[in-house]
Amino acid sequence: MDAAETEVAHGHVFLLYPVFMIIGAVWWFNLAVDPPKIRLIAWGIVLLPLLFLTRYSAPAKQIPVRLAAFILAGALAAWYQTAHSETVIIDSPISTTLTARVIDVEMREAGRWRYTVQILKTERPRLKRPPTAALLGVRGQGTSFPPGTVIKGLARLQPPSGPVLPGMNDFAFSSYFNGVGAIGGFMGAPHAVSEEPAASDTFSKTFQDWLADLRGAINRRILSVLPGDIGAFASALVTNDTAAFSKEGLEALRISGLAHVYSISGLHMVLAAGISFVGLRMIFSLFPGFIQSRPAKTYAALGAITASGLYLLISGMPVPAVRSYIMLAVGMGGVIVARSVLTLRSVALAALAILIVSPSSALGPSFQMSFAAATALISGYSLWQLRPMEFRRFSGIPLYANVLPAIRAVGGVMLTSEIAGVATAIFSVTHFQRLTLLGTLGNVAAMPFISFIVMPAGFLAVILMPFGLDYYPLRIMGLGLECTMAVARFVSSLGGDVVTGQMAGWVLPSTSLALVLTILPRSRLFRVAGACLFTATLVLTVSFGAARRPDVVVSETADLVGLLMLDKLTTNTARPSTFVMDQWTRALASRETVKPGNVPKLALEREGARKPLTEADEWKVEDAMEAAGKTVEPGRFLCSGRDWCIGKPADSLLIATFSDFAFQGPACRQAQIVIAASFLREPTCGPGEGQLFDRNALRRRGALAIYLEETADKPQDTRSSSKSSDQPSPPAYRIIGALDGQDRPWLRHRYYNWRSNSYGEAYQPE
Repeated sequence: MDAAETEVAHGHVFLLYPVFMIIGAVWWFNLAVDPPKIRLIAWGIVLLPLLFLTRYSAPAKQIPVRLAAFILAGALAAWYQTAHSETVIIDSPISTTLTARVIDVEMREAGRWRYTVQILKTERPRLKRPPTAALLGVRGQGTSFPPGTVIKGLARLQPPSGPVLPGMNDFAFSSYFNGVGAIGGFMGAPHAVSEEPAASDTFSKTFQDWLADLRGAINRRILSVLPGDIGAFASALVTNDTAAFSKEGLEALRISGLAHVYSISGLHMVLAAGISFVGLRMIFSLFPGFIQSRPAKTYAALGAITASGLYLLISGMPVPAVRSYIMLAVGMGGVIVARSVLTLRSVALAALAILIVSPSSALGPSFQMSFAAATALISGYSLWQLRPMEFRRFSGIPLYANVLPAIRAVGGVMLTSEIAGVATAIFSVTHFQRLTLLGTLGNVAAMPFISFIVMPAGFLAVILMPFGLDYYPLRIMGLGLECTMAVARFVSSLGGDVVTGQMAGWVLPSTSLALVLTILPRSRLFRVAGACLFTATLVLTVSFGAARRPDVVVSETADLVGLLMLDKLTTNTARPSTFVMDQWTRALASRETVKPGNVPKLALEREGARKPLTEADEWKVEDAMEAAGKTVEPGRFLCSGRDWCIGKPADSLLIATFSDFAFQGPACRQAQIVIAASFLREPTCGPGEGQLFDRNALRRRGALAIYLEETADKPQDTRSSSKSSDQPSPPAYRIIGALDGQDRPWLRHRYYNWRSNSYGEAYQPE
């Protein structure tokens, strides 16, 4: 009881409000279908009177009602954001000539750009459901079009990728709430066209175009002075644009634990505000009359808030930067009014502000890792202030005072890195299936360069850029970044990158709750209880947290199938999609990727590709498939060129893949599972034959995970062998689609039929 009274007396119940709001938002977004609106209205009708009646009641009555109200508030915020998101996502890949207005420009490398465009018109063909906006790449273009320019060109559009496995990240979700309905690229360089400005253009839209143009100009200037990864690193620190980074450079920063450096967050905001605050106070000190008659500290704090706000605008306002800015503004506000600031409350205020505006961000790793790290660091600092006096009795040791600054600097970086690493580890594991073990070493070695060279020089370069005096500050910034990249490459060469594989669904919510109960309470009893719970949760996660790995995986486009046996992942193509394979190898903890074996390609009598097989061809193909099925080893594929492949997940179970409709008959008769990388007119096999999935089926269900069952009972989606009874029966299997039973607005494009201009229904598991 005393512990609970302590929490209430110190206002720590307020810290739970954003936590329960997150619970409400996450609940809403994770529902399979939209719940009835009347349900939320009914709960509101119940909770509003209770809030009013318990406003002066004892905490035991008041707090549960408030927490329930914040759960409802989170759900309502999620419903409102979903209802007012007007993003149209394209339903299938297509090439069309489009006219679009440039919203933003990112420079990847020389001659390569990526545009964010608002689509105004499509033609040849004209799309019935043109996407709202698109991310489109361009190659071979010397200069970019500034934001606001209307451009026209032939482009290849495709919808954002869904989850590559059940339980993995759905890129369509973030695209939907970011207003992006398609990704792709221009097929050739687009050209500018003259078009009258839209009547709906407002000051806000004009300002956004100007700001995007400013960001592009800053990026171009930085990359002209600092080429390669160093320039990309500098651009990421100033404008949050990482498009020009090489994959090797990003991997080195991530493995060394320095990925947080190029993502604008608390470190950058604090350094920007600190440089502004100290710099202004130094300038004010040059005028004794002014500093003695005016509140110089207040002016410096206002200047720091303004400088950080400009930095936030230039950076594009990512979630970690918004969180940091709100906390910084609250802290500087405390300086202005000469009052102490409750930093945990500033974290809660920042979380509430973001959740009210964009509750969908609560499901993203950026939001989760940013707030987990900030809260853990503040809570750890408060504990350090309560450390026993024994830690302060080393002052009598000889030379202690001389080495104390170095001890504090190194120890502070190490402790900060460890606290942030532990707090964010579970989110890194669940979202990215990776864990970095040498982050402390990387941060200790690199932080001096970032804090004392890179950020001050970068800040000075941005200030001097309008005057054309930014060259030497940028070069100094580049030297600091070269040292940082050298540290990153050295630390990454030592290893320390652990691939954990996909985690079970209960891991993230349980460990997040345990972490909250560890770092938010003030009373020792609740802290100890939370720490014990967090430790127990980590032990359970390490012991039982790994998700069961499927035996067969199928991409949502049906053109890539993988067989997992032990730690080897065998694919049905020698050149699989890098985007999908990177995620598969992490999620499946695969250590080796095996290419398919080859069988001689058949000489067929049909008139040409995409033509039906003759009767002789049918027999020839079926005999070849049967022979391949008998000779292929378990866990391997045998392929006849690009025509068809036969794989064996287990003894007596065959899987066939093809892209040409002509091979449907032989594949259905020879395999129990058939994957067609095309849209078939009759996407079914005959009675007693295999189970067929074409692109249209996977469009509804998403990527497939197939699990072999050891029991004799055959659950959902199992099939018996089409072979004669004298052969052993194939093992039962269970098929799970990444989107089975889900029908939400960000998935509705998957059920659209452009021929009938209507929507179908989501696949419902039996």
